[in-house]
Amino acid sequence: MFIFDRLKRFDFVILFILLLFMGISVAVLYSATVNTAYHGYHLQMLKYYILGFFVMAAVSLINYRIVLKLAPYIYLLGLGLLVIVNFIGNTYYNATGWMTIPVVGMSFQLAEFFKLPLVLFLGYILSRKQRPKLRFWLDVLPMCFVTFIPFVIVMVQNDLGNALSYLVILVGMLWIGNIKYTHAFIATVLLVGSVIGGLGLIRRIMMRLINISLRSAANTGSIVLILG
Repeated sequence: MFIFDRLKRFDFVILFILLLFMGISVAVLYSATVNTAYHGYHLQMLKYYILGFFVMAAVSLINYRIVLKLAPYIYLLGLGLLVIVNFIGNTYYNATGWMTIPVVGMSFQLAEFFKLPLVLFLGYILSRKQRPKLRFWLDVLPMCFVTFIPFVIVMVQNDLGNALSYLVILVGMLWIGNIKYTHAFIATVLLVGSVIGGLGLIRRIMMRLINISLRSAANTGSIVLILG
């Protein structure tokens, strides 16, 4: 009875839209990779979609109030995994933080999955606000702080895309929380500064890796050709 009651409240319109997007994206990926070395990636994407739908169905059966109460612990767990993956994760496409599921052989980025704990924790902070407008010191600043921590960690992993997605999530949650215009301006300045600082961090990391590679090549007697 509990499951049927949940199914009655399920938004099948959203499910239809997601299935439509799935079909379009898989078809586009197939047409772009057919007769190339990347042929078969559409099947990998289809696996991710199926896994995502199973997770969505399982989460829809959980009382969101319970999840919201556990949001701080879920956030801390995800944050710890983001740190650990820096040491035990794999590197693909010049970005660290990839993990591989041994049984199915699927690779994924924990930074992608951390978006959910971030949304939950920001929602938890919003649920505790006592006024119609967000307060800067008690609401806006804590939300920026809990977003900035994973932002820095993911930037160290050389993953600008996921790091910027955290900032987009923060902006959306601040807008939902009815932020004041003056506070929005301050938050924008902080976000822009974070992006600029993050890009500088990536540049320093890349330069350090290049220097290490050059020194290693020099020590092994390899010939290095520098084009400038």
